[in-house]
Amino acid sequence: MIVWLDRANHPHWIEVPDVAGSVDHNTSYFSDLQRRSVTEWLTKQVGPDSSFSLERRTPASTVGLAFGLAALAFIVFGPRPVRGTRWYWFWIAGVPLGLGFAAYAVRELMHPEVVRPRRSGFDGFVTTIICGFVLAGLTMTAAWLVPRL
Repeated sequence: MIVWLDRANHPHWIEVPDVAGSVDHNTSYFSDLQRRSVTEWLTKQVGPDSSFSLERRTPASTVGLAFGLAALAFIVFGPRPVRGTRWYWFWIAGVPLGLGFAAYAVRELMHPEVVRPRRSGFDGFVTTIICGFVLAGLTMTAAWLVPRL
């Protein structure tokens, strides 16, 4: 089944035969080839005048984006950080799963003891990259260890 929104943001869905070969039906992501073949099939089914998108946008993703931008604005325009520079926390905010924002809230807002020297933006950049690799490895390991339900 493919679900899409038209220009007026009304949802539509359609049962899809095996159009794109072996599509993983447990995910909302398509490869480029699968996306093209599904798009061609949908165009034939709903007509060339119809507009649709296979991108997945939900109210939850919009709310998540709004919270992320608000938190980033708080880092930039809020009180002066004492444990790291604003650049440090800017880069740490990029840690996946919102863990960077959580670290900022715990370390700077809940326990704001002054630490000298403060962490630099370079420290934040390196920490973000390392955390990204570690979290990606943990996620892939968990996906491998836990059978699909």
